[in-house]
Amino acid sequence: MTEKPSTLDQLESRYTEMIGFTPPKIAKRLKLGMQVDPELVTALEDWRIAALTPKALDVQELARRLVAHAPERCLWGSNWPHPGRTPRPDNATLLALLAEWAPDPTAIRKILVDNPAFLYGFG
Repeated sequence: MTEKPSTLDQLESRYTEMIGFTPPKIAKRLKLGMQVDPELVTALEDWRIAALTPKALDVQELARRLVAHAPERCLWGSNWPHPGRTPRPDNATLLALLAEWAPDPTAIRKILVDNPAFLYGFG
């Protein structure tokens, strides 16, 4: 894994290095998140940055660690129906990855059902 930045400035500088600036919405999210849980924000930003630069770190290991550390803070996002992706990822394969990252059925329920219901106020 890459060395994790520990400050807001360090996180923002990673975006600047990759794309030339830190988008305002990302900067706002980083600032708020660092006030609440800096370790989780740093891990999530590693995940986001890995999507931009896949060689940056082992995404599989990061996903497992996020689920193990805070399953109550994880959400599933597959970007379905995968606009702009050709060929489109296989949804069954993506769900199989989730099962690898979250082998505990309770964690999967949190990620797929309970956390979105709480976040979006589903009854």
